[in-house]
Amino acid sequence: MRLPPEKVGGEDKIDMNEIRDELGVNQFTAPSIEQVLAELMDLRPIDIDKVWSDLPAGTPQSRARLALCSGRVIADGLLAVIAEKALTRRAVRPPR
Repeated sequence: MRLPPEKVGGEDKIDMNEIRDELGVNQFTAPSIEQVLAELMDLRPIDIDKVWSDLPAGTPQSRARLALCSGRVIADGLLAVIAEKALTRRAVRPPR
């Protein structure tokens, strides 16, 4: 979706609020990282061993599963930071 830019003083200007509204991006669907970290800090102490689980082996073939796995990796990283736990993970190599 591409919205036409507005002319403001001879310059093209795109209304980001209108774009966010069209895409359904708001404080509920995409909260600020500051808000996410603050809410996680309220949950401390986090026992990382109780909430951690390994990712399934292999790369997901559907885009939806890949997106969910990517989000989970990000969430696991945030939990590790809040739990102040160093995690050692072996590198994941792409299939040949």
